[in-house]
Amino acid sequence: MRLISFFLVLTCVCVSVYSQPKVTIVKKSASALSVGQYDSSGNFSTGDVTLRFAIEPKVIFYEGGELSLRAGYNTNEKNFLQFWYDQVLMGATSIRIGYFGRPIGFLNRPNPAGAGAHFEASGTNQIPGATSAIMLTHKTGGVTLYQGLYYNQQRKVPEISIGASGKIGSSELKGGVVINNEQQGFAATTKSNLFSLTGYYETEKVYSGCLEIYTPIVDPYFVIAYDRSKNIETDMEIGFTKSFSLSEYQTGAMYCLGAGYNTVSKTANIYLWVYIE
Repeated sequence: MRLISFFLVLTCVCVSVYSQPKVTIVKKSASALSVGQYDSSGNFSTGDVTLRFAIEPKVIFYEGGELSLRAGYNTNEKNFLQFWYDQVLMGATSIRIGYFGRPIGFLNRPNPAGAGAHFEASGTNQIPGATSAIMLTHKTGGVTLYQGLYYNQQRKVPEISIGASGKIGSSELKGGVVINNEQQGFAATTKSNLFSLTGYYETEKVYSGCLEIYTPIVDPYFVIAYDRSKNIETDMEIGFTKSFSLSEYQTGAMYCLGAGYNTVSKTANIYLWVYIE
């Protein structure tokens, strides 16, 4: 609550000082997801259709200083709110303060304001997300570096999170580390025109990963989440998805059909995802 109050006060001060702020929508999305399941006995069941709406507006008060808000609503999960202030310190270096994602999270997970967060796999949603923080960002030679001091609200301990992103040829490489006095975690993603691979490891008990291969016909995937303390997979699924549009009938909406077999629940899953970004 104190951070929210600080954010609102800072917004009011900036509005009063800079009379003509520029508001832009960085990202917005609306999506619907339906999941059907065949169990080992051949019975078919359908879950409720879940709806998700998210938006990320940005207010630019002056060159080099801006306020951002990221909010979302999901009909069957926790809603979220993130907010931060960015200030350029010098040409390639800026500082961010507020409630936002760790580098290990925003570099390796879907943007929460995007539709992809609605269809996020367990291979990436194990990675830590947003919390209170202050972070420095520096761009140099095609590489962006991040270093932040965060407060882990679940464990009540401070932590450091660092990360980097860049490209080698046409491939995108991203990675991040989070460190506190109780645990350490590392996540990395490589993405090209042929595939996307994300892996996560933390010292306490979890490792997880997600592989997606891009082909002209369908996109196969493999997802795993493993609990080392119990020596069991908490989730493992292999399947494929196919994305398409119906532009001849409508514009704006995208569709995704998917099917996979989950070795933990021993179910065959069918997915239908409709989204607008």
